[in-house]
Amino acid sequence: MKIKTDKNVSPVTRNTYRGALSAFFSFCITQGYIEKNPIEKIQTSNVTPKEIEFYKVKEIEKMLNNSKALSEVRIYLAIAAFAGLRRSEIERLEYSMIHFERRQIILAAKNTKTKQRRAVKINDTLARWLEPYMSLKNDDEKVAGENFRKSLETFRKTHNIKWINNGLRHSFGTYFFALTANEFEGSKQMGHSPDVFKKHYANQIVDETDAEKYFNISPTSPNK
Repeated sequence: MKIKTDKNVSPVTRNTYRGALSAFFSFCITQGYIEKNPIEKIQTSNVTPKEIEFYKVKEIEKMLNNSKALSEVRIYLAIAAFAGLRRSEIERLEYSMIHFERRQIILAAKNTKTKQRRAVKINDTLARWLEPYMSLKNDDEKVAGENFRKSLETFRKTHNIKWINNGLRHSFGTYFFALTANEFEGSKQMGHSPDVFKKHYANQIVDETDAEKYFNISPTSPNK
């Protein structure tokens, strides 16, 4: 029996509902309640992928160098832009997880979106931005404190920054692929599959020269 509804849902939401129902009916089959999964007859909806947005090199450079030295805003921007971590991952990140000498950030499974432990490389660019924090760090502290979101919002408004959701993370992925053409290393860094990484970042209009400039962004001075 078909049920009509006037509820307008997106193709993504429709596919999510379809997946949940399919899992339920598959369970019913294992229990002997039904013989066939009725959802198999329903096709998935076509989803038009959204174009990702990312920052230009000069925008990242201006953003970082306008941030206050040793602030939680600066370290958040640097880790997102040069390591590709998600915002939620950085907000859960403690200084004890940053192994500067080994050039790694270790994310516990409970702190990642995929619920899998991940070792993220600290490249030379990120190391330059992190180094001032290392002599002052307290392992028990979080990188982003309780007032981080308010501080970030104030920073954005003060410097009239057009904020792009996931823009820092997408910038890392875009310039990383332009520089290396290596979806396998990129996917390990960002925490998803090589196919997803390549799908998002392989066809962006960025050349190797821009990528080299991106990964050479440095603090203009230790006090600015």
